[in-house]
Formats: sequence, structure tokens, C-alpha cells
Amino acid sequence: MTLTLPQVNFSVNRMFPFKKEGGISGNKKWYEEIGISYTTNAQNQIRTRMDKPLFQETVFRDSSRMGIRHNIPISANYKVFKYFVFNPGINFSERWYPNRLEYGFNDSTNRVEVIDTVSGFFANRDFSANANLSTKVYGLWRYRGFVKAIRHVMTPTVGLNYRPDFSDDFWGYYQEVQSDTLGNTELRNRYSNGVYGSAGQGLSAALTFGIQNTLEAKVRDKSDSTGLKKIKILERFSLNGNYNMAAEEFKLSTIRFTASSSIFDRLITLNYNATFDPYHFDEDLGRRVNEFAFDNGSGLARVTNQRFTAGTRLDPRRLKSKSQKEKDKKDKKSNEGGGSDETNPAAGALGITEGDVDYYRLPGYVDFSVPWSLNLNYNLSYNNPGGGEPTIRQSMDFSGDLDLTQGWKVGFRTGYDFEAKDFTFTSFNFYRDLHCWNLACSWVPFGFQQTYTLTIRVKSSILQDLKLERRRGVGDFRR
Repeated sequence: MTLTLPQVNFSVNRMFPFKKEGGISGNKKWYEEIGISYTTNAQNQIRTRMDKPLFQETVFRDSSRMGIRHNIPISANYKVFKYFVFNPGINFSERWYPNRLEYGFNDSTNRVEVIDTVSGFFANRDFSANANLSTKVYGLWRYRGFVKAIRHVMTPTVGLNYRPDFSDDFWGYYQEVQSDTLGNTELRNRYSNGVYGSAGQGLSAALTFGIQNTLEAKVRDKSDSTGLKKIKILERFSLNGNYNMAAEEFKLSTIRFTASSSIFDRLITLNYNATFDPYHFDEDLGRRVNEFAFDNGSGLARVTNQRFTAGTRLDPRRLKSKSQKEKDKKDKKSNEGGGSDETNPAAGALGITEGDVDYYRLPGYVDFSVPWSLNLNYNLSYNNPGGGEPTIRQSMDFSGDLDLTQGWKVGFRTGYDFEAKDFTFTSFNFYRDLHCWNLACSWVPFGFQQTYTLTIRVKSSILQDLKLERRRGVGDFRR
């Protein structure tokens, strides 16, 4: 059982401490652009077995993990050389712990073990610095046919990231300890059980680079008042990577490629991700070696994994015509007295807008204003980190919900794995609108994760933690 008691969070919005009051825009000094924010988190966590008494001094003393974490990001934004944007920044983090671990080599077990937990006040801090330079390059091609214009926006970015090696003896966060009977040693983190982790190992001095592209077109459209309609051909087309100058080998990282688009007026969304490894894989050694693939006749880079997804969401609002959508929007604003037309108030509180992936999937939120919805997703993945045959998987996911009556809604989620020729994780969800409360039942009818959960909770997003839950899991069913 894990118990978090208490948990405290405090934050300060980004402020500009050197900014002059009533300053004129365009005449700012460089130091007036420096922004700083502050966040602190504190929690006490107890982990114990269910068969042990909980509210005893020994449990709180022996099973408690507590800590406080402070984060202070400092950044600025400057326009340089007229067309470039320069963003320097420093991130500082400090963790406070009441104890740390001491390690030793156990001759009887031939293992490194924790030999003592030292109590006191210990500060574990780390920091990093970064600077990025970016610009935008525009290209425009005009035509006379159905396609009136094509616009290409390219955003190249280059930057530097630096982080010290916090496993150095100077910091005292890691302990060098004997690891075997031959006298070899290894580093062990003294704060490995810290509730907020610890500063990491390894010096990093990386040159980051990336390029992002968008491609749009203007086409003829008689239904629009301007006679033109803007469509997105490529919503995202990017490459990203880095070169760690401080690394002893494999200085160049893998190159990440991302592309996304949509068709049929955003009815179907398409996403493609790939990772390219610039280093050669030696099949005799069974591992990648510090030699470029190009020098070994393996091409410019090796494709280690790829993923393609195509998905759509269907509901009555999606299938309405453009004129009907505008009419419904005006009618709703009129009925609400010009208020917000946001369908999901909980989503608005989280900064999630309609059209985002998680808009209708907030925890505990059910949209009874949509009578039915259906989500379809096709997934195709390719994975080949080294030698041998690649692993190719493809599956189809289905999810949706349907109003049975005015207050009852039923939802489902399932899928089919074409390689395993079997259904993937399947669940059914039943919801009952109880005015100020919601009743929900989640049921996984088959498979290893066979469970059911019955929950009644308050609708208000402010009181989401006010709920009663009944859960039965894997160990409660005969097989």
C-alpha cells in the first residue's frame, strides 16, 4: 500500500524582476527580458505491506520517504540580427531530503548492498544551461488554376545544452563502492530512494539541431465568402537530433523524424514517426559500434523503428454541414447570453480546447451532449534496433459510446492485432447521469487484466476526488 500524506504544491507565475514599470515597448534593455518562475513540491510517501499495522511509529519511521523539490527556470527572449530569435535559459533544481544511503560490498553474498541510512539534512541540486537560435523562412508559389497558392514555412533551430557531471566527487551525490571480489568498483547513487529522484550522471555538452516545416495551400471554394479556402497539406514535417561533444563515443544521437497531416477536412488524421541510427550495427558482435553506417556501406543511416497511424472520430457534430455548424454555434451563444461555447468546462480549466486528442477523454468526464461517437485507428509499426528480422505489427483500435436513454450512456474500447490474430485489451463502460453525481462502471470481460470497477463521484471538476469506488481485479476471479 502506498500512502501520500501530505502533498503540497506551490508555484509563482513567470515574472520579470528587472522590467521597468511603464516601459515603452521596443526600447527595453536586455536585462528587462529576463523572466523567472518558481515551483516547489513537497510530499511524504509511505509504502508498507497491507498486513502490517499502519498507524504506528515504526511504520512512519521505517517506511516513510519525504522530500521537498524547488525548481527555478530562468529564460529570456531576444530578437537578434533582425530575423532571428535567441532564447537563452538556465534551469536550477534542488531537492531536500532527510536521509541518504550508504553502500558497501557484502562478501557473503558478493553483492553491493545498502549498509546504512544516514539521517540529517541533505541537499541534492542540479542545473543546466541552454541557448537556442531560430528563424522562419517563408516560400510562396502562386498559381492560376484551382490551387491559387502554396505556402511553405521552414523553421530551423540550432542550440547548445550544457549539464555538468553530477557523479563527480565534488558533488558527493554518488559513492564509489567495490562491486566484486576482483576489486572492481562502480558508482551508486546515495539518493536513489529519494521521492524526487537525484541529479544525473554524465557530462553533457550537446549541440542540438532541428528543422520544422509546414505546407499550406489556398484553393477555390464557392461556399466561402472570400472565394478561397486554406487547407493544410503538411501540418508538421520535422527532423531533430543532437551532437554531444562531451561523450567519449556515439556523439551523434539518433535522428527523429515526425510528419503529420489530415485529409477530408480533418476527418482523417495521419501521423508518421521514425528513428534513424547513424551508427553501424556489427552483426558478428551483436551490437552497434562507434562507426558511422555510411562508412560501412549501410547507407546514410539505419531505420531502427517506424510507426504509422491513421485515425478518425465520427459523431453527429462532425457529420453536420458547415452552415449547420455555424447556425448551431450562433444558437448556443444566443441561449447562453453570449457566453462561452465550450462543451467541456473541465477541459477548458485544463487549457484543452475542442479538437485536441484528450478533449473527450478527461478522467471521469462524460459528455452527455453527444448522442454517439466512434473512434477508429489503424496502427502499423516496424522495429529493428539491430541485426535479425524486423518486428512488424499492425492493429486496429475501436472505441466509442452511445446514449441508451437521456441519462444512460454505454462506451466500449477494443482492437484487433493482425499478427496475433486476436483481440487486444477490451473494456466496456457504463455511465449514469445522476444530476450532480456520475455513476460509472468499467468492465474488462476477458484477458489477463479481467477486472471491474464501480465508481460514484461528484460531477464538479473542483471536487473530482470526492468519490466512492469498488474494485475487483486479477486475483478475485477464478480461471
